[in-house]
Amino acid sequence: MKYKPLSSTTLKFVLTALLLAVLFVLNLFVGSVNIPFNDVVNILLTGQCGNEAFTFIVLHSRMPQAVTALLCGGSLAVAGLMLQTTFHNHLADPSILGISSGASLGVAVVLLCFGGTTLAIVGKGWVVIIVAALLGSMLVLGILLMLATFITNELLLLIVGIVISFLTSSCITLLNYFANEQGVHSYILWGMGSFGSVTTEQLPIFVVFTTVGWILSVALVKPLNALLLGNNYARNLGVNIKLTYQLLLVATGLLTAVTTAFCGPISFIGLAVPHLARIALRSSHHNTLLPFTLLCGSMVALLCNFLCVLPGKGTTLPVNAVTPIIGVPVILYVIFSGYRNRISLSFGRRISPSSTNVNHAGILSAANLTIGYGKKVVASDINLRFEKGELVCLLGRNGAGKSTLLRTLSGFLKPIKGSVFLKETDINKLTFRQISKFIGVVLTDKVQVDNITVEQVVSFGRQPHTGYFGRLSNRDKEIVGEMIAKVGLAHKQHSYFSDLSDGERQKTMIAKALTQECEVLILDEPTAFLDEQSQLDIMLLLKQIAHNEHKLVILSTHQSALANEHADRIVKI
Repeated sequence: MKYKPLSSTTLKFVLTALLLAVLFVLNLFVGSVNIPFNDVVNILLTGQCGNEAFTFIVLHSRMPQAVTALLCGGSLAVAGLMLQTTFHNHLADPSILGISSGASLGVAVVLLCFGGTTLAIVGKGWVVIIVAALLGSMLVLGILLMLATFITNELLLLIVGIVISFLTSSCITLLNYFANEQGVHSYILWGMGSFGSVTTEQLPIFVVFTTVGWILSVALVKPLNALLLGNNYARNLGVNIKLTYQLLLVATGLLTAVTTAFCGPISFIGLAVPHLARIALRSSHHNTLLPFTLLCGSMVALLCNFLCVLPGKGTTLPVNAVTPIIGVPVILYVIFSGYRNRISLSFGRRISPSSTNVNHAGILSAANLTIGYGKKVVASDINLRFEKGELVCLLGRNGAGKSTLLRTLSGFLKPIKGSVFLKETDINKLTFRQISKFIGVVLTDKVQVDNITVEQVVSFGRQPHTGYFGRLSNRDKEIVGEMIAKVGLAHKQHSYFSDLSDGERQKTMIAKALTQECEVLILDEPTAFLDEQSQLDIMLLLKQIAHNEHKLVILSTHQSALANEHADRIVKI
C-alpha cells in the first residue's frame, strides 16, 4: 500500500502541535520551586506524592497556569489576526488599537474604585472584573469600527487607536490618584501580567469564555477571506459587512476582555504571532492561517511562561518582561521587509442615458435614476436597459458619474431617486448574497494582500456557492482552474498575487468575477494604468467573454479608441 506523503502545511501543523505539547509538559515539570521529576510524574498519574506542597504546586498552580497560558496566547493571537484583516493593517492588534486599554479601564474602574478588599468581601469579584473588561474592550472596538467607515487611511486609523490608548491611560492615572492604597496595590499587581492568576475554581469559566470566542472566530473564516480583497469585493461576494463587523466586535471583544481581565494586559502576542504564522505558512488564507495562528499563539505564550520562571530562585518574572523579547524582532522584521501600501466620439454606436421609454425586461436596467452620495447629485434622469451578450462601455469626463453609476448598478450605492432592476426585480430588495450570484465586479479598489496565490484569490469567487466555511468541492476547484486558464494565467496559478504585474492582477480579478458564474460582469476602469498591449488584451478578453459566454459586460473607460473599436454599445455620461 502506498502512503501519500504529508503536505508541507500539514507537516507544519504537526510540528507546531508537537512543540506545543513539549512546552506544555515543560511548564508542568519546571518552575520556581525545584520538584523532582519522579514526584511530578506520580502527581500527574495518581494525583498525589509524599509531599503535599509539591502536589498542590503541580495540580493547583502549574497545571492551571499552563492551561491559562495556552488559552490566553491562542485568544490574543486570533484576536490580533482578525483585527489585522478587518482594518487591513499589519500593525493592528488589541493593545495598539486601544482595545486592551479599554479592557484595562474597565478593570481599573472596578479595582481602583472598590479595591481588592471590597471585591474579596463580595466573593465573586472576578465576575465583576470580567464584565467590566468586556464592556470596556467592546466600547473601544465599537468606536473603531464606526470610525473605520469614515477613515479609510490605515495609518490614520492606527493613530486613532493610539490616541484612545492615551485617553484611557489618562483616565486610569486619575483613578489611581483618587484610589485607596489597597486598590492601587491590586491594580499594579494585575497590570504586570501573569498567567498564574487564574485559580483552579476559575479555570472552567475561563475555558468556557475562550472556547466561545474561538468558535465565533472559526465561524468568521469565510467572510474574513473575502475581506482580504476589501469591503466592496466582500459585499459583491455576498458578505453581510454589518453583521460580520458585529460578530467580529463580539469575538474580538470577548477574547481580549477575558484574557485581560484574568491575566492583565499581555503585550505583543496579538501583534507578532499572526505575522509568525504568515511567515511560517506563507499564506494569508484564513482556513489554514487562523487555526495555525491559534496554535502558534498558544505555543508562544507557553514559551514566555516558561522563560518567566527562574528555576530554584523562588521567583517569577512578569509576562510583559518577556513577550517583547519575542515580539519586537518579529515586528521589526515585518516593518523592514516592506509589508504593503470630456471625451468626443467620432465612431461607435451611442445611446443617451436619458432615453425615457425603457423596458425593464433586460437582465439589468435603470429607470428614472438619480445617482450620487447622500444629497449630492452626480447625475440624473438616467434610463438604461442592458442585455446579455453585449459589451457596453461608459465614456465621460472625470467626475461625470461613471464609477457612481457602476456602483449603483452593482447595488453598492442606493439611488437618490429611481430604481435599478435585476431581472425585473428592484436590486435594493435583494440581499448581497442574492446579488452575488448574478453580478460580478472588478473595481478600481487596489487589492493589497500578501501570501495569497492567484488560485486562492480566484477561488474566493466561489464563496456565493459554497457552504458556511467556504470549503471548495472538486467541481469548485475545476471551475477555478478553468477560469484562470481562460484569462491566460494558467502559468501563474500558484504565484503570489503580490508578485504579479498590474495587467496580470486585473486578469486575476476578472477570473475571480467569472468564477462567481454571474450573468453580469461590471468593471470600473479595467484598463487604467496599463500599457497599450495590456489594455488591448483586457478589451479582447472582455469582448470574448460577452460574446462567447453570452454575458453582459459593462465597463467604464477613458480609452475612447478602444471603446469605439471593441464595444457593442457606448453610453456617454
